[in-house]
Amino acid sequence: MDIRFLDELLHAAGQDPLAYRRALLGKNPRSLAVLNKAAQLSGSGTPLPLRCARGISLHDSFGTHAALVLEVEAEQLFSATTSKLRNSLFAAAVDWCETNVLR
Repeated sequence: MDIRFLDELLHAAGQDPLAYRRALLGKNPRSLAVLNKAAQLSGSGTPLPLRCARGISLHDSFGTHAALVLEVEAEQLFSATTSKLRNSLFAAAVDWCETNVLR
């Protein structure tokens, strides 16, 4: 399943994508740790200003676990479906081959 589609379904159902991911990671403590660290660094859970959105991603590969949080702001609205976006925050946490968690 395309994870972007999952987030749209969760949003439509009124569920928090971060909480849903945390529930899925109960048996994967390294992924859960980087997800929680990236969420903490980004201030996840705090209300966003108007025209702002927050996205989160998680990736595991070759013994490394990484989580990223990106916030964007619509600086200029051109139409109901088009706007100019600006990155307002980027937070990352990485567990590199079981050695540490970096930011």
